[in-house]
Amino acid sequence: MILEILRKYSGFFVLAIVLIVARLFTTGFFNSYNIAIILTMSAILGFLALGETLVIFTRGFDLSVGNVASMSTVIIAAVMLHLHESLPPGLVIAIAIAAAMVGGALIGAINGLAVTYMKVPPFIATMGGMWIAYGFAFLILRGVPTKLYVASFKILGKSKILFLPIPFFTLLVFIFIVYLIFKHTALGPKVYASGGNTYAAYLSGIKTNKVRFMAYVASGVFAAIGGVFLSAFTGTGFPRSAEGYELLAIASVVLGGVSLFGGAGNLWGPLAGVITLQALDKIIVYRGISPFLSQMVVGTILLVAVFLTTRQKGIQ
Repeated sequence: MILEILRKYSGFFVLAIVLIVARLFTTGFFNSYNIAIILTMSAILGFLALGETLVIFTRGFDLSVGNVASMSTVIIAAVMLHLHESLPPGLVIAIAIAAAMVGGALIGAINGLAVTYMKVPPFIATMGGMWIAYGFAFLILRGVPTKLYVASFKILGKSKILFLPIPFFTLLVFIFIVYLIFKHTALGPKVYASGGNTYAAYLSGIKTNKVRFMAYVASGVFAAIGGVFLSAFTGTGFPRSAEGYELLAIASVVLGGVSLFGGAGNLWGPLAGVITLQALDKIIVYRGISPFLSQMVVGTILLVAVFLTTRQKGIQ
């Protein structure tokens, strides 16, 4: 029972501990600037974690989300570079975002086809997708950091709706939409069933391959959206702008109580996970501690989360 509670609400428990530590040991940490930065970076990583959550629900995982997000920033920059002089800014922004999302969907489709129909293990399949996205991102602009030529686009990464940064507000909207879909349609149970017991789900009439394929496509699209906000926040497109984010996304998901064995977890836990990791990283910088410590913490979180998940699986 205790292990189940720890697993299910682990992200919120750890987030509460991190915030208490920040309050006690970092004077002036809770100012509007720091909070805005934490929420903005949490949103960028949160989109990657949202897609990763859907894939892990189906007992898979996606190593390509970081490079897809990076590729998205490059696509945004490339479209603006070539169209900013010939089309209105609003149209250029719309085309750039659409192109980035199509690119993410294509990488997700490649991953999904490899995993579901070619029966390639997710680790190998999504590693292939990771390198395809990486190579394409370098091919477009030859690996050169490129500024965004439509200045108004940066509003997406710098402004607020009410009191929340636009990226974080948008993430909450998307999570809520996916939550409603899972809660009020047959898709949610199908996703959980496809990960919990794939063979039993197949025998019950669920098209498990289709469900898993859709999860990978969604993961690619959400990673691309994360890249859109990353480019708006940094003002550049660069093939390595989200390097390493895939491991942070996975860490956020497992920290949020999602089972690596598939079929268990919720959509809101990973949100607490991404805020925890971003707040922790900010605290480490704020205190002048070596940034390598945050990488050690992420590795430790992954090990502990996997241990708790494995124990819970053994109990069941």
